[in-house]
Amino acid sequence: MKNDRITGGAIAGIIGAVVQNIYGQIVKGIGLTDVAFVDFAKVIAFGKPVPGTISFISGLLAHLTLGMIFGTLFALIVMKTSSKYFLFKCIGYGAALWFITLGLGSIFKLPLFVGILPVPQLTTFVGAQAFGLATGYSLKIIQDKTSLV
Repeated sequence: MKNDRITGGAIAGIIGAVVQNIYGQIVKGIGLTDVAFVDFAKVIAFGKPVPGTISFISGLLAHLTLGMIFGTLFALIVMKTSSKYFLFKCIGYGAALWFITLGLGSIFKLPLFVGILPVPQLTTFVGAQAFGLATGYSLKIIQDKTSLV
């Protein structure tokens, strides 16, 4: 099979988004925050928080799609630079995504993005790190074990 960084990055991004969603549901379930990553994705998809099972599924699909896009971008960044300092790149990428997505959500005054309290901000930062690390680790496995990348 021909080398394909886009496919490898997309798969790694979906895996990272799944890990991030699991983490988000856990911290929401134990009460550290009242919003999970799927809730932010629902706001991006619908423009406002929408309750219900169908909106949860739509939000989950939106989040997985964003994860796929961000994973592809990460794969391209690694391809254009190198695998040197890979762990640092994973952590930095997660932090950059956290800052950019919260910043854009605040600039556009999206619900849930404006006026986030410190503890939910911290939980989203940790979730962004989980996404960066899971995406990077998955990409590394895909790169080492398959002929995709």
